[in-house]
Amino acid sequence: MLLGGSAAAQIFTEDFNSFTGVLNGNAGQNDGQHITTHDMGHSGTLTGWNRAGAGTAHAVDTANVWTDPSTVTANPQNWAVMIWGGNGVGANIINEITLAAPIAGSNTIGTPYRIDFLGAGGVYHAASQVNDGTTDALRIQVLRASDSAVLHTFDQIVAQPTGVGDLGLTPYSFNYTGDGTGDTVFRITGVNDTVSRFQGTIDDLTLSIADPGAPGIASFTATPEALGDAGEAVAFDWEVGGLPLDSLVITPGDIDVLGDTDGAGIGSHLLDPGPNGTTQYTLTAIKGGDTATRMVTVTLPAPEITSFTASPSPVTPGEDVSLSWQVELPVTTLTITPGGIDVSGDTDGTGTGSIIVNPTESAIYTLTATRGTSTSTANALAIVQTPPNPDAIFTEDFNSFTGVLNGNAGQNDGQHITTHDMGHSGTLTGWNRAGAGTAHAVDTANVWTDPSTVTANPQNWAVMIWGGNGVGANIINEITLAAPIAGSNTIGTPYRIDFLGAGGVYHAASQVNDGTTDALRIQVLRASDSAVLHTFDQIVAQPTGVGNLGLTPYSFNYTGDGTGDIVFRITGVNDTVTRFQGTIDDLQLSPATSPTLALRVTGSGANLDLEWESKESFLYNLRTSTDLSSDLATWDLVEVDGVVDILGTSPVNMHSIVRPGDPVRFYRVEEFPPPPILEENFDGVPGPGLPDGWSTAAGTTAWEVGDPSAGPGPPAAVSVVNCAGTGMTTYYAGSTTYSLISPAFAAPASGATLSFQQYIDTDLAGDVGTIRILDADNADTLIEEMNPPGNIEGAAEGWTTKSFALPAAAQGMNIKIEFRFGSNGNGQEWAGFYVDNVRVETN
Repeated sequence: MLLGGSAAAQIFTEDFNSFTGVLNGNAGQNDGQHITTHDMGHSGTLTGWNRAGAGTAHAVDTANVWTDPSTVTANPQNWAVMIWGGNGVGANIINEITLAAPIAGSNTIGTPYRIDFLGAGGVYHAASQVNDGTTDALRIQVLRASDSAVLHTFDQIVAQPTGVGDLGLTPYSFNYTGDGTGDTVFRITGVNDTVSRFQGTIDDLTLSIADPGAPGIASFTATPEALGDAGEAVAFDWEVGGLPLDSLVITPGDIDVLGDTDGAGIGSHLLDPGPNGTTQYTLTAIKGGDTATRMVTVTLPAPEITSFTASPSPVTPGEDVSLSWQVELPVTTLTITPGGIDVSGDTDGTGTGSIIVNPTESAIYTLTATRGTSTSTANALAIVQTPPNPDAIFTEDFNSFTGVLNGNAGQNDGQHITTHDMGHSGTLTGWNRAGAGTAHAVDTANVWTDPSTVTANPQNWAVMIWGGNGVGANIINEITLAAPIAGSNTIGTPYRIDFLGAGGVYHAASQVNDGTTDALRIQVLRASDSAVLHTFDQIVAQPTGVGNLGLTPYSFNYTGDGTGDIVFRITGVNDTVTRFQGTIDDLQLSPATSPTLALRVTGSGANLDLEWESKESFLYNLRTSTDLSSDLATWDLVEVDGVVDILGTSPVNMHSIVRPGDPVRFYRVEEFPPPPILEENFDGVPGPGLPDGWSTAAGTTAWEVGDPSAGPGPPAAVSVVNCAGTGMTTYYAGSTTYSLISPAFAAPASGATLSFQQYIDTDLAGDVGTIRILDADNADTLIEEMNPPGNIEGAAEGWTTKSFALPAAAQGMNIKIEFRFGSNGNGQEWAGFYVDNVRVETN
C-alpha cells in the first residue's frame, strides 16, 4: 500500500452508485450479506464501465442492512462493487470491470499520479464465498486506453468483512508516474483466479495528480516472495521519489535502508536470515510532514500434507491401526495428537511415514506439520466399534437404497468435504418416508473422481436425514420402519440401540449440519398406534475430510413396557433449517445384557483378598455359600468393612475379609446400578407449591404442582396423582417465561442420563420449551442446552417419555436441571408444558 503526499488536483472519481441490478435482501430474496447483513445486488450494470469474465456485477449497499422481506430501504443506497474470483477451473476465469472512456490528463510524461480507494473483503449469502483475508486481493491495473496495454498493476490484500453492519472498508492508495504514451483507463479485477469466492469490495475510487515534492514509493518488492524454508534470505528492492528523504525504514525490524538508496531513489537490502513465517513488510518514506508507505508480503507456505489416513477402520478395541502420511518437506516439527507423538523420526526423505496405534475407543488423530511458524493440519478418524451382537433382534445396513445417483453417475460432483458418492430421490426397502425432501444417501465405500469413473468398491450406503424447508415446525424429513420388530418391547427387558452417526451434507456447503444444534432423532414407536415410547437425540459432528465421513458409534438404552412391539422412526431435531441433520448407518437393536463379572479370590495369611472390575457409582454385593448348586437367592450376604451394597471404586474394587473356617466355600459378586441421583414424581406435596429443593428462576412465572385433571391439560398425571406444569387449572400466560429448576446434585464423572415424561400443548407460532443444564456452584449459569431451543412444542400430543444423556461438560460438577418454557404475546390460549417422573441415573 502506498500513501503519498497530499494530492494537488483530482482528475477522476467513481463512487459506484450508478449500480443497477437484481436486489437481494431488501427485495425479500434470501437474506443479508453473510457476516455483515448488508443489502446486496447482483446481475448489475455500472454506467461508464464494461464487464467481462466470470459472473456478473455484484454490489453491496454500505448504507443499509437487511432485516426482513417487507422492509423498505431506510437510507439512500450507497453501493460498493464486489469483485468475484473465478469458477475454480483454471487461470483467468475471473470477474473484472474496465472503465469505458479514457481519463483526460492521466498519463502526462513525468507527472506523479495517486490512486485512492476504499477496500474491504467481499462475500455474498454463502460463507464459502468469503475472501480468505490472506491470498485473495483486489487488482487495479492502469491500461493505456488506445491499445489496452498494461502500464501499471497494483495488488491489495483486503481483510475479511468485520461484523454486522460493518463491511470494514479501509483506505488504500498507490502511485505511478506518467510516461506520456496516451491517456489511461482502469481495470479492476481479482488476483486469485482459481477460486469460487469473492476477492474483495471496492468503493470511492479517485485519481489525482500528486505533489512532485512529496515522498513516493514507485515500487517495493521481495525476492523470493514465497520461501522454501524458515530463515531463507530475502532481497528487498525499491524505487522511491521525493528525494532527499528524511528517513526510509523497513518494518518489522526497523531496518534503516536510507543508506542503501542511491541518488536516483533505487535501493536494495538483503535480509539474512529471513523470516520464520509469513510476514508483511512495510517500507516507510518520510519527508517533512508527509509519509509514504508500501507493503509486500513474504509467505512461508505451510508444509502440505498430501495424505493422512487411519487403516483399517473400523477396528475392534485394541486392534492395530496404522496411521500413514505423506507430507511436503522440509518440516520444522511433525506431531500426532492425541498423545503429542513426535513422528519426524518416523518420516523418510520423501516425506512418507507411518506408526501403529492401538485405540480403545474411536478417536480423531490430528497430524500437525510446521515450517517455522506456518502450520498445516490433517485429521484421520479411527473408528473403534464393538463387533456386531450375535443376539441382535433387528439390524439395518441401509444398503437397500435405490435412487438417482450423483457423482458416480456423472452428475455434479462428490459430497462436499468428503467427496463420497451420493444418491437422492431414493427408496428404502421396508421403510416409509414422510416430510420434506426425499431419501438421500451417501456411499461410504466410494469417492467421486470424474464422470467416467466406475465405482471401485461395492456400494455401502448410509442414509442422510434432511432438516426442513425453513418454514416452520415439523417440516422435516423422516423414515419409519414399516413392520414391527418381534420381541422388541417385553415388559422389564432392557434393550440397546446401536448405530453409526456422522454429519450430513450434499454438494453445497450451505447444507452441512452445523455440528452443534443439528441432531439425529431416533424414536421408538409402538407399532399398533405410533405412540412415541422413547426419544433419543444425538448431535453428530460435521464430516471430517476427503474420503472420511466421520461415522462414529453411538448407543441408547430403553426398557420394554409390554404394550406391544415397536418400530423405529428416524428424523432430525432442527426442523427450521435447510440443511442436513446427519447421517445414519448400521442400526441394530439387541437385548441389553450385562457382562459376567470375574471375581478373583486369593489367600493372604489369615485373610482372603477379593478383587473385581468395577464401575464408578455402581453398587456391589458379595454373596457366599458352601453349596454351589443351591439357589443363588439363598446365598449369604458378606459384609465388607461392616457394610453391604459396596460402592464401586473404578476401575477395580479390592477388599480383604477374614478367611472362613469352612474347608470349601464359594463366593460371587453382584453388580447393580445405584439408586437414582435425582427422582421426583411430585406426589409428595399437595401443591401448588413445589417439592423441597425445587424452585423457579427470579422474574419468571412459577410452575405449579397438582392434579391436572380439572384443567385444560392432560386428563391425569402419569404418577398418581400430581405432576408439575405451567398451570394446573388455567391456560399459560402470554409474553412469559416459566422455569422449573431442580435441586442441585453432583453429576458423576462417568456420566448420567436424564429421563422424564412430558405432555405438551403449545401454540406452534413461537411458544417453545427447552431443557437447560445449570452450574449450581456458579450462580446457576448455563452449561449447555440439552436440545436445540424451541424443540419442545406441539399440540396435545399426550404423555411421552424423553431421555437425554447429560452433556460431557457437566460431568463431575454440581448441577441443576431447568425446564424452561417461553410464550409470545399473540393471545392464543393453550394448556402448556407438563412434566412427571423426573429421574437422573448414573450411566
